[in-house]
Amino acid sequence: TRRWRKQKKEQKLRPSGLENTHQILTTLVQGAVDFPDPPTQKTCFACLRRLVEVWGDGQTLAGFDNFIYDGIVPACFLAPMKSTFDLRDAQTVIALGETGQTMKEVLSKRGSECLHFLQAEYLPSLQLPQDSIHEYLQHLQHCDQKTFKTFLKDFFMHLKQHL
Repeated sequence: TRRWRKQKKEQKLRPSGLENTHQILTTLVQGAVDFPDPPTQKTCFACLRRLVEVWGDGQTLAGFDNFIYDGIVPACFLAPMKSTFDLRDAQTVIALGETGQTMKEVLSKRGSECLHFLQAEYLPSLQLPQDSIHEYLQHLQHCDQKTFKTFLKDFFMHLKQHL
């Protein structure tokens, strides 16, 4: 009886399929973008970054590479563009740092594919000027995390004022 209970408990903890995984991933993105609480946003981005670290090579979880570009990358731009994302608040700046770490992890795992997506598809879709796109990509590739975080704060403050 004890063994049966253990097996039954293990079955309940197992996801029932990819739809559950996708729902969990989507919930993390929603928490990162739509929940106006910087500690929660920071935690969601930290989880997303870790998932990119583990699954970002595209070899482990089928379709995760698409989710990076359809969900995670946009979240790293949409959250800081929200009016509730107050870049003068210290907790928010910490959450912003997580978006930067997440983007650096995406670049680390996806390489030139990530850069091409940002330059040719995603950033132009946000109506960003070409010089802003170039500046973002240069900082993403060549700056350490602390410098990139400082750049991101200035970058998004400027975007919020001009878009």
